[in-house]
Amino acid sequence: NGVMSSKGSSEVEALQEEITAVQRGREAFSARVSLDIAATGTRIHLAIRDEAAQRETSQASVRGALESRSKEALELHRALAMDREQSIGSGLLRTEVSRLHAALEDERKKRAEFEKSFIQQLEMQSATLRK
Repeated sequence: NGVMSSKGSSEVEALQEEITAVQRGREAFSARVSLDIAATGTRIHLAIRDEAAQRETSQASVRGALESRSKEALELHRALAMDREQSIGSGLLRTEVSRLHAALEDERKKRAEFEKSFIQQLEMQSATLRK
């Protein structure tokens, strides 16, 4: 009976060792899973932080480009306004030149008529004096 009891107790010990080994294995697995979860969380956190930094850099770049385009548009607007003013000024100048040209033509006609009339008067006076 003592042999049976020693055999039973060695089986119990073997089973207890097996249970302990399984528990240690489970604890080791749980620890590895916890470490993997923590590492994954850290990687996700770093990826999110990197993405946010890239987004901020990209937004800053876009803001810079928009400011540059805005300045270019403002300069173009100013240049167009100046060109429009010059065009209007040029149009006014053309109008004034046309008016002066017409006035000059008018004066030429009046002078030609005056000269013609003056010559006719001189011819009449000359004819009167010859008689």
